Amino acid sequence: MAFFFCLVVLKLCNPQKEIKSQLLNKVNFIEALKVGLLLQVFYLSFYFLSLRTGISAALVTLILGIQPVLTPFLLRVKQRNIALISIAFGFIGLLLAIVGDIKLDGLNMAGVAFAFLAVLSITIGSIKQGKSKSDITNSIVLQNLIAGLVFCSINSLFFQWEVVWTLGFWVALIWMSLIVSTGAFILLMFLLKTGDTSKVSNLFYCVPVLTMILDYLLFGQTLSIVSMVGVIIVLVSVVTYQQMAHGPRKSI
Repeated sequence: MAFFFCLVVLKLCNPQKEIKSQLLNKVNFIEALKVGLLLQVFYLSFYFLSLRTGISAALVTLILGIQPVLTPFLLRVKQRNIALISIAFGFIGLLLAIVGDIKLDGLNMAGVAFAFLAVLSITIGSIKQGKSKSDITNSIVLQNLIAGLVFCSINSLFFQWEVVWTLGFWVALIWMSLIVSTGAFILLMFLLKTGDTSKVSNLFYCVPVLTMILDYLLFGQTLSIVSMVGVIIVLVSVVTYQQMAHGPRKSI
């Protein structure tokens, strides 16, 4: 469904150009294949495989928090000292925010390994997308097509097709297809194309923090003092990094 939503967006963005001519481009397809496999297939697969081992979701979130630390290293760029300090404090804040309210139970090596493979997939995929010169909407459409074909093939080979058509299913399907796989990914691709990949990855510190804040505001979930301190540290570190991580960079 996300593929069809993206097709609509693609046509709205380029009404004068045929969709076929935009998608059937060898360079675009190869780039989308690489990024699509990393972001849409490997990342999601390893993430859910990690959770399926019984590992704590909080621990998986903590491992995914390594991405802002990993991205500058893989990009081989030199960061200012204040930027490195901000990254370190962001991870410490994330650790405090998560550990303050949630027990890191269910530790097992398979779950940890899958979580690390997930963070490697999304990090490398983000870096490759940041370097891509393809049109954002073209890339998103191709990535969703590739991911859909891969997951449909896997499901057909190893599982049985079985869907319970309930209201909850439709709400989840539309939300994940329209808001997450289309809207959120287009926004991510736009940020990666127009901004610094390290800065974009640093924003991922905010994902679990904003989740905790919304959980508190919407569902009345209480936050411990430790978690609140962690949330403040994360927000301050992200703002500091976004403002201070400028300046000349050179390869290490």
